[in-house]
Amino acid sequence: GSGGETGILQLVPVKPDTDYVFNGYLRAQEIYAANGPQFAIYDAYTNDRLLLTRDVIGSTPWVELGGEFTTGPETQLIAVKIVHGEGHIRGTAWADDVRITSTR
Repeated sequence: GSGGETGILQLVPVKPDTDYVFNGYLRAQEIYAANGPQFAIYDAYTNDRLLLTRDVIGSTPWVELGGEFTTGPETQLIAVKIVHGEGHIRGTAWADDVRITSTR
């Protein structure tokens, strides 16, 4: 399975065949799960995953998560989601200051 989706989703227009840097912040409160919430970036049309950040577990202050990804030859729209791994998850998470920057 693909794990769980939180229902939080932001669509961002991008250029095909382009390198991008993603940065975003997550804060967790009493997250108890095998895999905590993390950012995932998908091609909005093909659903190909372009990036998956590390997760946050327990109670954390704001943590910056990020990574680099390259869009495909047809990619024009990406979906930024907050996802979590398989199984039950409880607790609260907040996201803030999500940025996607082209590297060229």
